[in-house]
Amino acid sequence: MGKIKLVKLQFFTFVAAFALTGCKTIEPAKPVENYLTADIFKKEASIINLPISFDLTQLEERINSEIQGLMFEDHSEEKNSNLSLKIWKKAPIQITARDDLFNVTVPLKIWAKAGWSFNNFGFSYADEKETTFEIDLHFNTKVEVSPDWKLKTTTSSNGFEWVKKPVIYLGPVKVPLASFLGDVIETQQEALARQIDQQALLNVDVKSMVKEAWSLVQTPYQISKEYNIWLLVTPIDILMTPLSGSGKRSQFSFGIKAYTETYVGESPKVDVNRELPNIKFVNYISSQFSVGLSGKIPCTEVNRLLEQQFVGRTFTFNNGKRHISITDINLYGSAGDLVIQAGVKGSVNGVIYLKGKPAFNPSLQTLYMEDLDFDLQTKNKLVKTASWVMHGKLLDSFREALTLPLGEQIKWATATIEQNLDNVEISPGIYLNGSLDELKPSGVFITPESIIATVVAKGKAGIFVSSFDYPAYSQF
Repeated sequence: MGKIKLVKLQFFTFVAAFALTGCKTIEPAKPVENYLTADIFKKEASIINLPISFDLTQLEERINSEIQGLMFEDHSEEKNSNLSLKIWKKAPIQITARDDLFNVTVPLKIWAKAGWSFNNFGFSYADEKETTFEIDLHFNTKVEVSPDWKLKTTTSSNGFEWVKKPVIYLGPVKVPLASFLGDVIETQQEALARQIDQQALLNVDVKSMVKEAWSLVQTPYQISKEYNIWLLVTPIDILMTPLSGSGKRSQFSFGIKAYTETYVGESPKVDVNRELPNIKFVNYISSQFSVGLSGKIPCTEVNRLLEQQFVGRTFTFNNGKRHISITDINLYGSAGDLVIQAGVKGSVNGVIYLKGKPAFNPSLQTLYMEDLDFDLQTKNKLVKTASWVMHGKLLDSFREALTLPLGEQIKWATATIEQNLDNVEISPGIYLNGSLDELKPSGVFITPESIIATVVAKGKAGIFVSSFDYPAYSQF
């Protein structure tokens, strides 16, 4: 009987020892929970095109209102002769654009009275005649804006042509006056060129016009009321192309180089920078526009999905000789990685940690875990106690479960922004237009609340002015 008890005791001792050696406990050090503080959206420079186009008839009206009626009157006398002149503007001054110049034509009507007298050798003769004739004066005006926003026009003579030549008959003698009038015409062209410059510059304040647009784009713009998404533009430079034109239209383009970002939540607070930088002159301004879009998955939702798929699920190893069941799941961030904390029981008990970097697949528009593997501390513990866990389907199952679709979110965000770039009036007479045509992955970030995949949407954007009153540009 004593022998039987001894055998039973030895059997139970063997079973207990087997159970203790076959059912290990694993408790690796927990990876530190922390989150990167880098900006969620990578800033990329965009160009917001601000083309300024104007009708030269408005400039004509301004100059014609100031230059009219009698423009010149003179009476000069020389020995044995005299010449009197009066000059009027005959018809409206015409202005046309040619590349970076304005061609100005001033039609004039001239009245001339010429007298001639002779008194010699006891013989005297005197005669006086008057005539009218017409002439077109031609000018070239070059418009420039200096880097510090000073506007300058330089008008120079470009010759003249007689519409009706000046001729006077003194008795039987035909006297052509063109040669006598050359100096007078040249003097008048110089004076008139200065007057054109003065009137062209009157009240034209390019700096104020662009400054208002510069300040306007800094105001946060709500592109989705439903999801409270805001577009924020931070301008950094002003670009400008040379003046160009043809016929009655002339134009130049300003480009506001800026960083663009999107924000979710309340309207971001912005200290508007109203100080314009100096102009940077370029031959061409691109209308490339970039804006950050995001696909966001709450960590609580990912945790819930993993719990549905894994909690209570049993994984077998070594042809069924070993097994573990998942008891609980918890997610958190650690220096840019996503950590999966999983409680296990079975052939090994305790907790294991898996770690990987969230990434975005642009072609499939899915969020996935790149290089998902057991945490180093977990690996070290498993090598000593349960290396078989590292060779089963557990990792593959987590990789598959953590492939999450974001296509609908990205598609919706793209459509929303395009809709709000389609000829939207952002201020009376000022419209924002744009389109998006390319999506480029920017990064994936983990916050305490969400996993966020960011995408840079590239396209074109511009601010267009529907009309303005020359020369005050009052709507700016």
